[in-house]
Amino acid sequence: MREEEFEKRQKMREMESQKKKEEAQEDINRCLFLVKDAGAGPNTQEFYVATRLFHSEYNRMVFNMMDTKEDRLTWLKKAVQDYNNY
Repeated sequence: MREEEFEKRQKMREMESQKKKEEAQEDINRCLFLVKDAGAGPNTQEFYVATRLFHSEYNRMVFNMMDTKEDRLTWLKKAVQDYNNY
């Protein structure tokens, strides 16, 4: 009985982990869509830096809080400056 319970809990953890990964991927995809919508195409430094920044849930949250395309692009340009200074 204990082994069955252990296996059941393990399977639940794996399912929760998979769900979190899928949700993060959806969030990253949404953010990258907004990057392109703001005017930073796939061949720009802003887009590249965004792909690095959006590994972080915090960065995605901040980016999603921006109200306009212009705000998003300005934020990304500042992130590029920071990235280039390292």
